[in-house]
Amino acid sequence: MDVASLRELLAECSTETVVGSTAAFFLEWPKSDIKLSSPHRQLFFLLGLMLTTPEPTAPKDFNEDQWKRAEESLEKIFNSYVWMFWPSPEEAGRLTQNWHSSREVAMPTFLHYFNSGLLASTEQVRSRIERYVVPFDDQIQDIFEISVSDMLLISDAIKRKIQADFTQLKLLGDEEKRQRLVFLEKAKNLRWNTERMRAEAVKSPYEEAARAFFGALVETFKIQKDQLLTLCDPAKAAIFWKIFSARRGAVGELTYPTELNPALNLPLYLLTDDMAMIPLVHSIFLAILDMTERALLNSDSRDRFLRRRDEELEAEVARIFLRFCGQHISVFRSVYETDTLQNEHDLVILWQRRVFVVETKASPPREPLRDPSRAYTRIRDDFRSDRSIQKAYEQAHRIDMAYGKGETIAFFNDKRVKILEISPNNIDRIYCICITRDNFGMLATDLSLLLKKEDLAPYPWAANVLDLESLFDAFSYFGWGLDRFCEYLEAREMMHGKVEAADELEFAGYLISHGSFKGMFEQKYDHLWLNPSYSEVFDRIFAARHGGEPVEYKPHPPVTTDFSSEVRRWRSKSVQVPQHRIAKAIYRKQGRNELCACGSGKKYKRCCGAN
Repeated sequence: MDVASLRELLAECSTETVVGSTAAFFLEWPKSDIKLSSPHRQLFFLLGLMLTTPEPTAPKDFNEDQWKRAEESLEKIFNSYVWMFWPSPEEAGRLTQNWHSSREVAMPTFLHYFNSGLLASTEQVRSRIERYVVPFDDQIQDIFEISVSDMLLISDAIKRKIQADFTQLKLLGDEEKRQRLVFLEKAKNLRWNTERMRAEAVKSPYEEAARAFFGALVETFKIQKDQLLTLCDPAKAAIFWKIFSARRGAVGELTYPTELNPALNLPLYLLTDDMAMIPLVHSIFLAILDMTERALLNSDSRDRFLRRRDEELEAEVARIFLRFCGQHISVFRSVYETDTLQNEHDLVILWQRRVFVVETKASPPREPLRDPSRAYTRIRDDFRSDRSIQKAYEQAHRIDMAYGKGETIAFFNDKRVKILEISPNNIDRIYCICITRDNFGMLATDLSLLLKKEDLAPYPWAANVLDLESLFDAFSYFGWGLDRFCEYLEAREMMHGKVEAADELEFAGYLISHGSFKGMFEQKYDHLWLNPSYSEVFDRIFAARHGGEPVEYKPHPPVTTDFSSEVRRWRSKSVQVPQHRIAKAIYRKQGRNELCACGSGKKYKRCCGAN
């Protein structure tokens, strides 16, 4: 079993080298040759398994060979869940359309739920904690003996400490590189052999620079308890240390990636009683968000927290639109279709001769069941409940239907006063939008899977609030406005059931990469899959806004790769593949070590690239 072998591998290695190697990976993630399908979840699963083993008495280093073995095991473990959704030999050859339809929904939902996590920057996570949890400081104080505000202050202190370490490390790295080049140039000019170079290196300035750099590198991801006590209130820091630190071998058993992973909520990995390592500062804020929200949901403050969650999401979406559009729009919150306060709408936004009817849904998706058929039923029912996307569509679509009938639509505030009237004579288009707090994956990006609507009615646009913020931020970066956003919405209406991606930012990334969606509709295809790397442009824009290299808008034609024949070749002949679902995909050139586009779970070089 791959989990058992991976645990045995980790049991031999020191905590310092396992956590240090993981931290180094996160630091070099964009440039790393290691290609994991879900790096954050996989590497924290690795750390979770490490926590279930005691510190070895004669520890080994977690070196490059161990990394390769761990990478292979992690890919096998996480990809093994795909086989839950393929037919058994007994089922093959007699599969019904219902069998295919249920797997088509259940598989991506299951994999997204357990593999994705919260896709947000540290700033976005911290902001979410401030808006949704900080108002319940007193309740959090009662539960944990420390408020969430104090948790944030301490986390900020840790973040500043590590950022300062990184700044110093960069300076030492630059000096090490400079001294190394000087030393090598001198060795070349004087024609030193290897033995002479070793002898001279010991007494050269390079030796001192290298020693300083590598010494700082080892200490960068460490924090001492005493040091933390000096950075903030000692009593509160001691409680924080107790809540979020984990001693190796002292946590419960962990076997499956679908289990609650202690490494995600205990981001300080103890080397000694007074020293811990932090592989990723971002993980501290994620742990605070997850732990405090779960605590509130299990407390007497549950109902008040849920109301706050709904209200804050609505306010957040309004702020994002206003920040992007400035004074060019009019935003109306919590309006009703009648003066008896019936048929409420979260946001109605006017821009020129266009109306955006925005409904917000703060309830997260529930954990999917393991059995595909039962999982499909729960996913479908949840999707069509009052808390999810179907209801949001129906609320917004009422306005669109009235507009289509030529009716004048009035809106009232909670004081029963008419504050807005929309006439078909002064409106050209109404857009139905659903914004969720959490990421629903393909259930939102391909609404043809579950959404019930009239055949000729346009699809709404469904996205989570973080993707909305990132999309508007990117549009703003390139100087685009609401006109470009409307073009985007109109193009996206045409893609449901034809183009698939796990994330809305992959569609937006495609637009940024290629200038338009024209290439999609010119192709003769049955189905398109977008390369997940399209969303990477948003990371580059975020980095550019924080001092990184500028991102240039240079659209280029897409590369379309036909891989249906390779899918059929890979799968067993006994498995019936519905041909209308897999035909072509838009992909940039694949790297040899990337997961193959056909979905086999294998690396490209060992799958379709082998031919």
